[in-house]
Amino acid sequence: MTFKEWCFTKYGIMEMSEGKILSQKFLPLTNNPFLIHFHSFLITSYGGIPVRKEGQLNGYILPEYACRHFARYLQMNYQLFLHNEEYKVQAPFNFKISPSKKQEFLQHFGNYFPFVEEFEQLKGEYRIKLPPYILDVLYRNYYRQNKVIINVTNLKSKLNTLKLIRERIIENGLSHSLDKAHILSLDYSNSKAVGCTIHQASSAYAMSLHLFAELHKEGLSSQDYLALKHVTEILASYDQNGNLQQGLKSDSIFIHYLLHKLTPPRPIKADGSLSTIAELPDRLTIRKTINQNTYDLLHGRIYKSLRMRRFLPDVIMRSETNEIILQTGGMINHSAMARIIKVGMLKNGTRALPGMTPHYFNYFKVETDLGAGCHDPEWTYQTCTGTYITQLHPTTTEKNGQIRSSWVNRVTHPLAYQRSMENTLTELIKTERELCFYRQPQEGPNEEGMSPVNSAEADEWRRLHARKILLSGTSILHPITFQSVAFDGKEVTCVIQNQKGYMQEGGSCPIFSIKQLVTSVIGSELTSLHSQFLQTHNGAQHLQIIEGKINEINHCIRSTIVHDVNNYLHYMEVHQRVLQSPTFCSTPVSPLPLLIPENLIDNLSDFPDLYGLCIVSTGIFIHRCAAMMSYTVKNGVESTTLFNYFSKLYNSIPAEFKAHYKADYEKIKRMHERHIALDKIIEPGTHSHQEHNILWCALENKEEKLSPSVIKDLKIIRKFYNDKLTEADNNRCGNAYKSSLHQFYKKAVDIRLADLSPPEQVKLIMNTASDVFKNRHNTPRLITDVKWMTGALFGGLGLIIGIERKMNGHTFWSHEPTVRNSEFTMLSQSHSKSNTLLS
Repeated sequence: MTFKEWCFTKYGIMEMSEGKILSQKFLPLTNNPFLIHFHSFLITSYGGIPVRKEGQLNGYILPEYACRHFARYLQMNYQLFLHNEEYKVQAPFNFKISPSKKQEFLQHFGNYFPFVEEFEQLKGEYRIKLPPYILDVLYRNYYRQNKVIINVTNLKSKLNTLKLIRERIIENGLSHSLDKAHILSLDYSNSKAVGCTIHQASSAYAMSLHLFAELHKEGLSSQDYLALKHVTEILASYDQNGNLQQGLKSDSIFIHYLLHKLTPPRPIKADGSLSTIAELPDRLTIRKTINQNTYDLLHGRIYKSLRMRRFLPDVIMRSETNEIILQTGGMINHSAMARIIKVGMLKNGTRALPGMTPHYFNYFKVETDLGAGCHDPEWTYQTCTGTYITQLHPTTTEKNGQIRSSWVNRVTHPLAYQRSMENTLTELIKTERELCFYRQPQEGPNEEGMSPVNSAEADEWRRLHARKILLSGTSILHPITFQSVAFDGKEVTCVIQNQKGYMQEGGSCPIFSIKQLVTSVIGSELTSLHSQFLQTHNGAQHLQIIEGKINEINHCIRSTIVHDVNNYLHYMEVHQRVLQSPTFCSTPVSPLPLLIPENLIDNLSDFPDLYGLCIVSTGIFIHRCAAMMSYTVKNGVESTTLFNYFSKLYNSIPAEFKAHYKADYEKIKRMHERHIALDKIIEPGTHSHQEHNILWCALENKEEKLSPSVIKDLKIIRKFYNDKLTEADNNRCGNAYKSSLHQFYKKAVDIRLADLSPPEQVKLIMNTASDVFKNRHNTPRLITDVKWMTGALFGGLGLIIGIERKMNGHTFWSHEPTVRNSEFTMLSQSHSKSNTLLS
């Protein structure tokens, strides 16, 4: 739910708008010590408000009109002159409340002293007025009751945006510009002490809007958020390389260059007037610069770091932008804005929708001015038409420079119409530029200055002003819809209409004109919400709120990731407890699915301590599996149960975690393969612990799988070993004999698994037997039995021996060890060079 929707649902607020900033004066006692004698008179007769500092009376605040009246009173009656200073406070807020909730609203906010149903001049209806800090209350309640769904990716995006805003404020020194914008937003005069230029104001206002949009993104509709982003582009925006793009700031920089860099200082003439452009030594350069800039605005141009987009359509009615923004004002020492926009039209007179090719374009001028050049001023309540729209018409320029209307038909002669419109646009832009060199002949309402009557300066201003009125066309009363093109090429549907605004009463035109421009783009309600933000935050406070939000987001991100990490650690603990169950190996179970939060690894990149915890937890689980595979598992069935469980879980672990334990995984896998191989060599439950250890250790370094022939040979060796152990038990042989059997078995298995040729293995086995059994009384027989055992290895060597014995007249098996020994030795020697017999 957006902030606006919540306000309506909760309190019935249908619309909220900023009221008028009251023009007041501060009368300091330090400059007016005599005021202490007029204390009661000031309060009772003029509505003065005493101001105290540290318990001491510091001065009085009076409405401006009362201050003027009181100053005349003092001068006429006491010959005293009053010293005063501007004193402004935030504008109040006016609320339109649903009739069904109006009484409830008044009761709820009764402590804020609402004025019941005051007439709101801009809206033309009665509204409830409240102090501006009511917005802070509403925002706090909104965010308290509407918890944002935390998404670390979105939080990181917001964090990076805030860091970028902070970086640009600091690197470009915008904190000072934000101070100036803050002062002028309260309608203070743009005095020399403030000295805010339009390019400073546009940068500061755009940055403040950008920050406001990011701070309240969750409370804005997507349409309002995009509108705020769009208007910041109009004021001041930069490309990916940090280069300024076309907008109000770039145009104001051009005006500053034109008036203060290109044009030399113009001394005051004897009659008090300023030199006209025609009287300046650099007049040709000035006019050439104006002409070139006008052409570039209309046709586009790529400079070294600034790209001006083409406004006029080409031969197939395509262009790069549908609006141009200009710094205007119509005189020296006043700033206003004008946008020139175009709307594509079809031949039947309807607006061309996106994707359609227009037959021609209608052109409009949108002036935003709350000061000296404003339209329809109403002096009682200090209102005017702050956004004023006119439709431009085709013209021609005669040789003597006079402008004449052109009645060319836009439908039947679109090309001729377009040429005439280009003339109108060219002359209008040039005229607006030249007007910035002159003072109007009458004093402006905010001390803009005036040119002497009948001076060349006054005459030139009148000529240019009349020319501007002619070129600006006719007033439009209905809304205009057009497609604004963002710098990324995306089209934004915009609607503009005439809008009233409160006139500026100080020399605050740089900010008030921009504010009205912003209003014309995003509407009065959204502009009012931001205006309250700018009025309460100077440059340092903008940075403070950024720092606070960055810290808050960092804490939120860490808390979220800590929660995800704890879930992961808990998950690993659960699986470790499953492994510890006494029945685990005998009762196969499937692991619970491992739910890894999206982008967990990316989120952990900024938190190495949390990343380390996940690595350690993963390692504990893997090492636990390795220990069980090594010491707990008794056979291949149990090994398969454990390995399947381990593999399923291991495969679901993030690759970045598994990368630390690849060797451990391979180790567990090899141990599992050893268990499977052991099951093929020995039947489960038919072996001693010592025999198991002998085979386990022998297979440990055997990386490749055992072939069927090797498994068969190991079974033969094992049978020999077990048969001899049985004989030893039956004959009650001592432990020394059994120990020699264990030793022979271990070495024989190692030799059979070695990477040696069959003859080499037979020879080593025989040497081992001779070495191990050499001191025993039955050594000859043992050696002979070993020979017969080796004869059965490698695919049937023993069978060949038996057949040859039969052919020589002997029984197949001999009980006489000496004869068997000699026969086997002779046979093995006769075939020792044959790999075929031993393979």
